[in-house]
Amino acid sequence: MSFALRIDSAPRALHRRLTAALAIFALAATLFALVFGEPAQRAAIAFAALACLAIAVARRRLAKSAGPADGSLRIDEAGRASWVDSRAGASSPRPVRIERWNVFGPYAWLRLRAQDEPAAIDAMFVRGRSEGGAAVAGDDWRRLRAWLLWYGRGATPADARPATARARQ
Repeated sequence: MSFALRIDSAPRALHRRLTAALAIFALAATLFALVFGEPAQRAAIAFAALACLAIAVARRRLAKSAGPADGSLRIDEAGRASWVDSRAGASSPRPVRIERWNVFGPYAWLRLRAQDEPAAIDAMFVRGRSEGGAAVAGDDWRRLRAWLLWYGRGATPADARPATARARQ
């Protein structure tokens, strides 16, 4: 089976919309809990909500990258992954390994790490985004999912990542 594919990351606007939707949901859930919660629990609910907000803001400020990655993931026939950052101009593909990944419906999130770089690359992909049309996008999505499952089982080539590391889902 060939895993060869090239898939572009999701647009930044989509990432911002998903983040805003999650923030609105969290705010609505907190307000609901404050209104309908027991009086003794309201202080704990408010404290927990403020602590989560402070942690999220602090993590955002301390993050190496200000936002989601913008580029494309390339996987060759042997299953080796590389990342091409579109913000870096005409940069050459950098070999990467998967640290974590999650696929949910039409979205896939991958945390990639390039060799000898401390910063992680957080990339989100959306099913149906391909230059070749819907048929090519469907094939790329199936290959990406198959490759993630194959990679998670530790079946990658020896030169693609250290033997002790396994991608966490």
